[in-house]
Amino acid sequence: QEMKDKISTFTDVPVDYIVESLDAPSLFDVPLSYQEQGVDQKVVDFLHIDSPKPVADMDEWRRMDKRAKNLKYKTKITLVGKYVELEDAYISVTDALQHAGYLYNSKIEVEKIQAEDITEDNVAELLKDTQGLIVPGGFGTRGLEGMITSIKYAREHDIPFLGICLGMQMASVEFARNVLHLEDANSA
Repeated sequence: QEMKDKISTFTDVPVDYIVESLDAPSLFDVPLSYQEQGVDQKVVDFLHIDSPKPVADMDEWRRMDKRAKNLKYKTKITLVGKYVELEDAYISVTDALQHAGYLYNSKIEVEKIQAEDITEDNVAELLKDTQGLIVPGGFGTRGLEGMITSIKYAREHDIPFLGICLGMQMASVEFARNVLHLEDANSA
């Protein structure tokens, strides 16, 4: 309360409108915390909205939060990309995987591998434990052969594969080279 009073004094924001936004173990905890602090009602009051039911029904959200914290299964997905050294480069893909995992009651473990590091000699070792392969988008020619090699391994070992943008182009090139025997197939 002392901190809220201090913030109110220095910002000229009424203390009732100062809300704690603490670190949370789950993304799903954040809206629940806000509702516990009455944020939904405060917004309705502040904007003078006449609402018969201003407080949101968060039952479904609570169920999802509980489910996300009690996942029964574990699924390993390998993401082969060009920008894996950048922490947030594929965040939309990894977040989508996590949310899909909640639906299927599975904790998704995403292993990111630099496409340039994949060769015919090490692909089996790198992908031996994966349950799915994703090759997302990218630009330029760097790492293309590593992508193609990993896609070939997935195809030959019945590993589910998702190619996004450049990843799908490389899947087409891999198929053209190794199934249709068009050795010069490439992406321009």
